[in-house]
This record gives sequence, C-alpha cells and structure tokens, in this order.
Amino acid sequence: MTLNNKPVADGKVTLINNKLGLVLDTISDGKGKFKFSNLLITEGIDFTIQGRTAKNSKRLEIQIDKFVEQDATPNINIGDINSDIPKALMASIENSVKQDLDMQKHGRIGRGQHLKEVRIQASKLPKFGNTIHENQADQVFRPDSRQNCGTFKDCLEKMNNNKSVRFDQIMSEDCGPMWVARTLSGDGVYAVTIDGWILESCDFQELLLGDGSNISKVYFVYDSYAMRARLLGGRFGLKPPPVMAIYTKSGNFRQKYDPSVVYYAPKGFASVKEFYVPKYGNNEVNNSLADLRSTIYWNPATVTDKEGKARLSYFNSDNKGTYRVTVEGINADGLLGRQVYRYQVK
Repeated sequence: MTLNNKPVADGKVTLINNKLGLVLDTISDGKGKFKFSNLLITEGIDFTIQGRTAKNSKRLEIQIDKFVEQDATPNINIGDINSDIPKALMASIENSVKQDLDMQKHGRIGRGQHLKEVRIQASKLPKFGNTIHENQADQVFRPDSRQNCGTFKDCLEKMNNNKSVRFDQIMSEDCGPMWVARTLSGDGVYAVTIDGWILESCDFQELLLGDGSNISKVYFVYDSYAMRARLLGGRFGLKPPPVMAIYTKSGNFRQKYDPSVVYYAPKGFASVKEFYVPKYGNNEVNNSLADLRSTIYWNPATVTDKEGKARLSYFNSDNKGTYRVTVEGINADGLLGRQVYRYQVK
C-alpha cells in the first residue's frame, strides 16, 4: 500500500532469508496483493520482506495478511482428558520398575558394562548469503578514535591509503540531496549493505553523516565479481556492482522505522524425530528381555493415499491389558480430525 493507503500495482516485493541464502522476487497485482508459493517453512525460519514501487521508490508500506485464529469451541474430547497426572503416569512408572527388575534378573544391571567406542565428528555448516572473509575484501576500514574527522563519511574519505571510495552529492526524488558512494575512479556506484542487508542510498544517509561510533568495520569489494555476488546474495545478475559492506558493533542496523521492510516469522512445521521401535525378528538381537514399553508406537508423518486411507503396522509390548490409540490429522485445507479408541491384549 502507498503511504496514503492506496494499492501499489506492479510493485517489486523481495523475500529474504540470509541464513538459507534465499532471495525471491515477485510483483504485486492490480490490487497491490502478492504471494510466494511452494515454500516449505520449517520450525524457526523467519523472513525479511522488502517492497519497492515500479519506479523503485520505497515510499510504501508492506502489509502481511493476518489469519484469525479459530474460535474456541467446546472440547468434544473433554471426557478423554485425565487430569489425575499421578494416576496417568502410574502405568509408566510400574513398567519402569518391572523393566529394571527384568534387567537385573538377566544380569543387565548392577554391574559395569563396557560400551563400544563411538567417534563423533562435526564440521562447520557452510555459510550462505552475504558473508566473506576479511582477506577477500580489496580494502578494509576500521574506525580509529584517534582519527580527526567530523562524520563517518569523512572518516572513510580520510582513511589511510584510501584506494576505494569517494562520495558525490546528488538530488534524489525520494529523499532530496544525498551522498552516493562511488569507486575512487568514479566509474562505479557502490551497492551498500549494512549488517548483511542491501539498502538504498536514502536508507544510510543518517549513518554516513553521524559520528560512526556504532561501526565495527567496512569491506570494500570491487575487483572480484564472485566476491561482489557473495556479498549481495547472488542478486544483480552476473556482473554485480562494487560493494561497500558496513558492519555495526550491535549487528542490527535499524535506527528508524521503515514501513517498506517488515520482519515475518510464520509458524513452521517442526522437524520429525524418529521414534524408537525394537527390531523384532532379528536373530542378532537378544530378545530375552521383556518389552515393557508404555508407549509402543508414534508416527507424526503418516500420509494418506488418494482415497484418504493409510496403513500402519507395529508390535504390541509384552504388557497385557487395554491399549489406547489416538489418531490426529490435518488435511490440505487445514481441517483437523481426531479419533480415540481402545483395544484389549490378553
């Protein structure tokens, strides 16, 4: 929407996740609406969404649809809830005691056992997005409190052996007179990133004209297209512009509200964990111990077929009595289903 609350047609919307190195673009329709499809959102994933008009102006507001949560209705399963926690845990506690006694009977408890050696190796995850090593930059600037300069811009221009940057003042339709960072030769305009975010020139004027007390370091990259693309997350095609990458001490540059950029953290799917199941029928496994598990089966990722049916198989434990089965599911439209039934093992 414009700042006057009117739809922005043909606006450019960018979805960014630096952790995954993800950058997606789309265009808003005549009503100012946009969407990103076919995204698998897992637990803990968040995004930054940035909008621009067709003329590349940031004078707009990104609005995310808010889904109204389902109204609370009477719980039809209220009779299935057992509020007596000690009683509900009694079966598990009794089975644990029986398991310990059975292990002691077979000599599996009460004496030391030598376990096989297990070596665990780890490696660093690859870094995605706008990250390079310091020695990959063509020049690095670090603020020096002893340097006599009035503004952060002056400090950059007066840095020792400056072979990278100069600033020219131009008139912008969006923010009036402003400073643009160019290569020292003047043949290239720097794309500017701050703490990994690509910003328009209007967005960092306040930082340039400040004292730079929050600046940790600045990378200048202009020789290597590969390093430029790395810092810009693969944007701007095969020949990206030179990059001035600014890093603040706090690691979070956002000194004023910018309605064209929003942070979005949807509720993602939790990662599926494997549930322990004994391997029955394996001759290499000693099955002399009794199976006294209280929870015998759990599968969070069952998918039905075209007819809405699914087939599951599992082994009961050695316990006799009543087994309780709870089946919960969700369809493609978000409708929930739940069924509880019981069966006897004699």
